[in-house]
Amino acid sequence: AGASSPLDVELVTGDAARARAEARAAGGEALAARLRVAELAGWPADRPPAPAGGLETLPASRRAPPLADLLALAERTSPELREAAAALDAARAAAMAAGREAAPKPSVGVRVSSERGEGSLHGVLSVPLPVFGRNDAERGRAAAGIEAARADADAVRASLPARLARAAAEVDAAWARAEAFSGDALPSAERALALGRRAVELGAMDLMDLGTLQMRALTLQREGMDALAGYHRAAAALGAIVGAEPWPEEAAPAAGPTAEPTGARP
Repeated sequence: AGASSPLDVELVTGDAARARAEARAAGGEALAARLRVAELAGWPADRPPAPAGGLETLPASRRAPPLADLLALAERTSPELREAAAALDAARAAAMAAGREAAPKPSVGVRVSSERGEGSLHGVLSVPLPVFGRNDAERGRAAAGIEAARADADAVRASLPARLARAAAEVDAAWARAEAFSGDALPSAERALALGRRAVELGAMDLMDLGTLQMRALTLQREGMDALAGYHRAAAALGAIVGAEPWPEEAAPAAGPTAEPTGARP
């Protein structure tokens, strides 16, 4: 009806084209993420698992537990501590095996005795036989392996508090950013968008201004989702160091056996 100028039409047409391109790109990224999960889980590639639920079903973000609690939990569940302890046990077992394989070290010699008057003189001259070995080289390498494994275990244990403290700090920083979006920015954008729609209905605002509000709300929503994703990445990194759910009260109970999908690899 001539209510929209040609310039407005061209601007909206460009925005629509960009939105379609971004939607296709987002769909490709989502499919790539599903295929990555299928690759890690051994799921059939022709039917990759699909996510269920939405943002409202994600666990609530929260600060990291105290460092003392994280250290106590990591002492029981840390994969790096377990690996270091297993390496030390293997080095000790190798040293025991090398010791059992050591042969006696015989020697041949001459014993001389002499008695003159009230005194006596005794002497022994011996030469080791080179045809016998004591596995000295292997035993030396095994002993060095024990020292190296012990040093590695000590290094892992010494660095664990600092690594946990850093990971916990990253969780807290990501939590603060996600909370700022969910607590202030997103609700404010939604209220502004609702007021803008009402203003358009009353004739106090045109559609272009409403489109600007919508773009602002969508931008804030995307940034909020990025902040929430960053929080969950930080929480996952903390859990990888600990070797368990950092918040034990949130750990899911062990599930019973489930049927494998058709075509899944064992």
